[in-house]
Amino acid sequence: MYDRLSRRQRNHRRTVIRYYVKLAAEGILLIGAVFLMICGGRYLWGRFGLGDAEDVQAEEIGREGPGSGETEFFETGKGDGDREDVPGPYVGYTVVLDPGHGGMDSGSSVTLDGELVEEKNVTLAICQRIRELLEQQGVTVLMTRETDVEVSLEERAELSNREEADFFLSIHCNSFEDDASVSGLECFYWKRDDEGKEYAESIRDAVTEIEDLKVRGVSEGNYQVLRDNQRPAVLVETGFLTNQEECGNLLSEKYQGELAEKIVQGVLELAEQKLKGV
Repeated sequence: MYDRLSRRQRNHRRTVIRYYVKLAAEGILLIGAVFLMICGGRYLWGRFGLGDAEDVQAEEIGREGPGSGETEFFETGKGDGDREDVPGPYVGYTVVLDPGHGGMDSGSSVTLDGELVEEKNVTLAICQRIRELLEQQGVTVLMTRETDVEVSLEERAELSNREEADFFLSIHCNSFEDDASVSGLECFYWKRDDEGKEYAESIRDAVTEIEDLKVRGVSEGNYQVLRDNQRPAVLVETGFLTNQEECGNLLSEKYQGELAEKIVQGVLELAEQKLKGV
């Protein structure tokens, strides 16, 4: 009797254990399914640009609104640096950004308040700001360099030609050691590049809105990155490092941001016309 009862108890115990193991397994599967549903929902939420209006921040990127005659500002981005979810109005438009110099080629260099200022670092900083603003509007941006590396002039133009860019923009800083009072921004284009001239003029018009910035105008330039380019191309000399005040401005994050914004405004105002076939 005792043995039979013991076996019966043991069988019952095994049945109970199997029941709870099965219950635990089903619970784990249910939790996994819920987790996958949540992840899938979050992916679709981000993939198709859904979200709360309160997550959207206004970015002051100028584009002329249809028939408005004034700059229109777009609300783009989620404020966390993730630009991939923002379609933007300029999808399909490609810009190659070329920060002048790099690596062993420092470009112009001066000393300001005991600190060495090198053109290669200033041009990269400005291009990074321009890139961010363009990408927020849906523009595809390619950089000839993203770090302090040396890139040949041939490679810079070749990237633009190979990718069939809609526009190539090279950013530089000027210098004139004979006269430190010389200042101003100037836009250059290759003499046989009519579209490049249009972009140069559009950028010039936009940057004139920057207070106290001397704009030297638009000129033909015999630069290799312009000559070898089969795409519309502009080289912007953003200012003179040899002018102490202008050098200080070019090192200022606030000024770099304002300069980048106006350059982007000039590029996109003409790009909009190109995309509309005007």
